[in-house]
Formats: sequence, structure tokens, C-alpha cells
Amino acid sequence: MDKEKITQELVDFVEGRVSFEVFWDKYESGKDYKKLLDDKKPNEKFTYQKGKTINQCLSFYLPSTALGKMAHHSYIVRYLEFYNVLISPTAKYKDDYKYRQAIQPSYVSIEDEEYLNSIIASAPSELTEAQQKKWLKEKIKSLFRYDKSPPRWIQDPEWPIVNGKPLVFRSQTKNDPNDERIWYTFYDSDTGEEVKIMQFY
Repeated sequence: MDKEKITQELVDFVEGRVSFEVFWDKYESGKDYKKLLDDKKPNEKFTYQKGKTINQCLSFYLPSTALGKMAHHSYIVRYLEFYNVLISPTAKYKDDYKYRQAIQPSYVSIEDEEYLNSIIASAPSELTEAQQKKWLKEKIKSLFRYDKSPPRWIQDPEWPIVNGKPLVFRSQTKNDPNDERIWYTFYDSDTGEEVKIMQFY
């Protein structure tokens, strides 16, 4: 294993000279990457990650999402900083995640990256970034419709998207006062077909 070569490739990734896709391809296909990152030491002072390797922490996040890319980037930064490798990490992944969070109302969290990307791409290019954020937030609000009021999620938002279209929120109910479950009812405005999402305290 050429540790020096891999370390330099990790530096190139965290500093933004190498794309996430190139990093991920090397990580997935190269045993040496995983061998090097099969390391618990950088996580020892973090309560929830203590005893876990960098590899294990990376496995918690989908690499196809903005959150996943930000998390992967931050764990590689942690690894390099632990071993005193001088780096100037790019803010690209954190900024992209924060941007995507900022354009979504609190009751929506779009996990379908392809769908969210298509919405972002629809924003008029002549707008400033601040204007685009405002435009996109209003666009998303118009797509995620509800009959009377938006859902009051007790966990993370789980708004269903079927055939590339968000369903309409109808209501949330509790079957019994002592029941910890909440049922969220959505429906397809074209077919009337209902979908129920359950969350619990």
C-alpha cells in the first residue's frame, strides 16, 4: 500500500481538486483506501463515533446525497487532521448541503436528489443567489401541497413522492390518546389514491 500516494489523493479530494465522484470510485474500488481508513483513532474523542472506524462512519451515509457527500468529506478531513496533515478543506460540500436545506420549508426534506436537482435547475439563471433561494423555496412550497395545513412531523419529514410528483397532504391522526403513533395521510390529486406514513414518539 502506498500510504503517501493515497494520503495525497485524500488531500486533493478535501481541498476540492478532485471531485467526489473520483474519490468515491477510488474508495469503492481500492482495497488500500479502505485498509488505510479502517482506523478508529480519529473518532476516539467523539461520543457517538468512539470505537468506530472511519469506514464504519462513512457507511452510515448515502454517497448520492448532499448530506452524504458532506459527511464523507468531513470524515476524511477528520482523518487527515488527526494525523497532522496540512490541509485547506473546501467548503463546497457544506455550502451545497446548507443551500439545499435553505430552499426547503421546514416540513419538507427531499431525499430524491434527482428530483431536487431538477427543481434547482429550473431556477432562472439571471437571479442572484439570494433571489434564487427565495424563488426555489416558493417553487417547492407550490409543489408540496396540503389541504388545510402542512404536516407537523414528530420525526424527520417523509413526504411521499410518487412517479415524480409529491402527493398532497390531507391530515394527521392518532388512533388512540395513548398511542405513540401518528398517521399522516397523503393522496394523489389525479387518482385519489391514498398513502399513509406512520411516525412515533
